[in-house]
Amino acid sequence: MKQIRIILAWYCFSGPRAVYADGKLGWVQQIGADPRKVTKSMTEVYGVGAFLLAGSEVYRLAENPQASVNK
Repeated sequence: MKQIRIILAWYCFSGPRAVYADGKLGWVQQIGADPRKVTKSMTEVYGVGAFLLAGSEVYRLAENPQASVNK
């Protein structure tokens, strides 16, 4: 059941709501900023690294759906 939630979250995170057509990643909280004031146009250098790390984990889960998500 957790795998389904992870895949749905990834779909929302990697879709057009967060990633611009030119590849820019939006909705990234500014360093030290209030998370309630984040907009689609906001980005930060660490956001791409977090995005790629999350993507690699979703990829691993897709390769092995029986893998534990509690590690």
